[in-house]
Amino acid sequence: MGGVDRTKVAPVAPPPTPSASSGQALVKNAKERGTLACDRMDQTGGRVMLCECGCGEHAVVGSFRPGHDQKLRTDLERRAGGLLALRSLVEAAEAFAAGLSQSDALAQSVRTVFEQQGGKHARGH
Repeated sequence: MGGVDRTKVAPVAPPPTPSASSGQALVKNAKERGTLACDRMDQTGGRVMLCECGCGEHAVVGSFRPGHDQKLRTDLERRAGGLLALRSLVEAAEAFAAGLSQSDALAQSVRTVFEQQGGKHARGH
């Protein structure tokens, strides 16, 4: 039948031992490039994804390690200044995306939310 001979597979080197520092660097670089966080291919040729929470560990299934989706939710809520503040940000973004508000209104909503928490809008504060 012609086509590609799928019985011959190039040997795959054993995966490197993941480390938090290298994983975090891979996540940062992937985000800067606007690509998915992936540092190597698995033995079947599929992508091995890094957890999207930013921990630098490898995702087990989907985009997160078990429980790390909640870790990301908690971090986003904290950074926004609480659940109600996060809701305000999402509602402002939705209104803008639907064409119901202008960019200056969106910017003002964002400023208001972060000013209410005393300017603690930088990650890690």
